[in-house]
Formats: sequence, C-alpha cells, structure tokens
Amino acid sequence: CGAGRYNDNQAASADAHDDVSDCSICTAGRYNPDEATSAVAHHNCTLCSSGSKLEDDGNDASMHDAADDCESCGPGFYSNEEVGTEKCTQCPEGQVSPARASTCSLCPAGYDCSGSTTPCPAGKYSNGETDGCVACEEGYMCPGSADHAECLPGSYQPQPSKTACLACEAGKHQELPGKDSCVECPAGFFCPRRAATTLECGSIALFCPAGSSIVESAASGYYTTGGTTTTRTAQVICEKGFTCVGGVKTSCDGLDGLGQFSDEEGLSSCKTATTCGAGTRIKEASTSTSDTKCEDCTAGKYSIGDALECTGCEAGKYSKATKAVGCTPVTSCGAGTRIQTESTSTSDAVCEDCKAGTFSIGGTAECTECEVGKYSTTAKAVGCTLAKACSAGTRIK
Repeated sequence: CGAGRYNDNQAASADAHDDVSDCSICTAGRYNPDEATSAVAHHNCTLCSSGSKLEDDGNDASMHDAADDCESCGPGFYSNEEVGTEKCTQCPEGQVSPARASTCSLCPAGYDCSGSTTPCPAGKYSNGETDGCVACEEGYMCPGSADHAECLPGSYQPQPSKTACLACEAGKHQELPGKDSCVECPAGFFCPRRAATTLECGSIALFCPAGSSIVESAASGYYTTGGTTTTRTAQVICEKGFTCVGGVKTSCDGLDGLGQFSDEEGLSSCKTATTCGAGTRIKEASTSTSDTKCEDCTAGKYSIGDALECTGCEAGKYSKATKAVGCTPVTSCGAGTRIQTESTSTSDAVCEDCKAGTFSIGGTAECTECEVGKYSTTAKAVGCTLAKACSAGTRIK
C-alpha cells in the first residue's frame, strides 16, 4: 500500500491482497507515511499524537501520508487516545488548556480562561474556580491577576473594580477590614487621616466635636463640656460670676474670699471689687456678678472707709460737706460774745458780740446787762465797771 493507505485484512483471502485497490485510505485521526516499502507498516495507520487531530475520514490519501497532516489543537481544546484524535474536544467548563494539549486543567488563579488563558486585568481577579475574571467588590482592592485583598482597617473602597483602597479621610475612622465606607469620628475623640481607631481628646483643656481630625484647645474665657475629663465635646463661653482658664470654670465667689466678681461673659480672670474709701459707705455689697456700689456720706456724717453706714458727728462737732472723712469741732463763743445760733451736725455755731451795757463770760446764749451801779461803754465786754460816786458838795449831773 502506498502512503496514506493501509490493509488490515488478516490473510483470510488472497484476493484481499492482490491489488493496490485493496488498500484503504487511513481513517480520521490516523496517518501512514510509508511509501510501500514495508508490508508490516501498512496493516494499520498510526494514531495522530495527543493534542492534534486529523478530520478527513478516508477520502484523500494525501491528507494522511505524513505526521504533520495532524493539526494541533488550539487553546481550550484537547485530544488523546481516549477521546480520539479525529477532532479536538473542547475543555469542560471551568477548565483550560494550551495549544496541542492532551488534557485540560482547572483555570489557574489570576487568569481568564473563557477564551485564551490571559491574566486578569486591574480591577478584576480570579481564584481559579471560575473560567473568567470577576470584578473586585466594594471594600476590596484588585491590582490584577489573583490579587484580591480586603481594605485594611483605616481604609475603604466604595466602588467595585478598583485597584487600590482609599484612606479614611481626616475626621473619620474604620476599625474593620473590607468596608466600603468610613465612620465619622464621635464627639470627644479625634481621628487623623487613615485612622483605624478613635483617639481620646485627652484633657479637660481640650475638646473634640464630632468629626474632629485634631484636638482643639479651649479658648481663654471658655470652659469645656460633655463626655469625661478626657473626652470633652465642646467649649462654652464663661458665664457671669465665673472665670475660665484651661477649660475649667471657677466661681469668683471662691477666689481669694470676698472682693472678686465677674460682670460679663468670657472672662479669664475675676475683677477685684471696688473698695468704698473714706467719706463713703457701702450701698450695695459686691456679689460674684456685680461690683460694690458706694455712696458718699451726707453732711453731718463721715466715714473712714469700707463701712456699711456713715457715722453721725458726735456732740460738739459738725460736718457741712458731703463725703466727709471726719467732723470739725464746733466754734466756742468766748467771753464778750453770745451764741446767736446753736450749732447742728451740719453747721457751726454763730457768735455775736455783746453790746455796750452788757457782758458775757462766754458760752451763753444771751449777754448779761450790767447791774445797777455798774456800766460797760464798749461792745464785747467781759464784765462791767463800777460807776463813779459823786463826792460831798457835788451832784449827779
């Protein structure tokens, strides 16, 4: 038999071997390259090697006369002695093969095996259990191939098919892996960028509103509120009657005893209350929210300072001016004068000289007339003179 032909008759009849026409063209999947040099080589055709095919089924000997008549199977197909080499068999779903494959295998992780075996592109992944690449889910990142990683705490990814995770923005945090969003930092805590946990504000002098990325110091004249001493949430302006420093509010009543007050909001130190000085009295004592109110002493009274009431002038003294720090002794009407007007607490005594014919030894309301036989010819006399007696032989003119 010539190349591409065979005769498988087992000598049952001589007629089956007496002519070239008794040779048959190789069937599909087989070939015979021998050019009639060996009878042994023609009792059957050789099976195409695994991973190849020969589809012609005994129609054209020229298509069966050489090993290279067997065509290689393409990717995704295979052939072998078990399944035959007449054609290439497609790999089962979920399995792949290279060109000229004798068997199929599962798709390797990180590859798309729906057609040719190609690496998964960025944003997709394959774990080898499917024949295609899958889009990366929210909360994961897929740089490509088999890489499929959860976003770490402190990061997130809100969209599918992404190659990297995003850092949590300042003021937010995420404690768990594989999340598609970050959580706002709660009040009393702060969260820097990429925070995986919350951090306490840390001091009564500091505060952190919700969503804080850094701590804030309480301003002078403000105090902190909310939470605990290490998780303050806000600052509030200091009310009247208090002073606020370092986030702490202290009553002015409790500072240095009396004499401290705060009559406006936002003070970092208390004011010292006014002291009512000499010549005044305390009309209204200071409180934690108000200053002392002073009032001038009225005429006839005096004060040496810091008194609730002014003191009235004692007998024999007076004060005609307001805001007096003391009283003036009353004028004494001496000998030869009389008290014309008595003194009061607000006015001095007024003295008047005694007229001729009268006298005074002082301190009296009226001058005394000279008694009979005595006289006074001048004003302001302190006594009377004995009248002259007419002598014998004279008369009183």
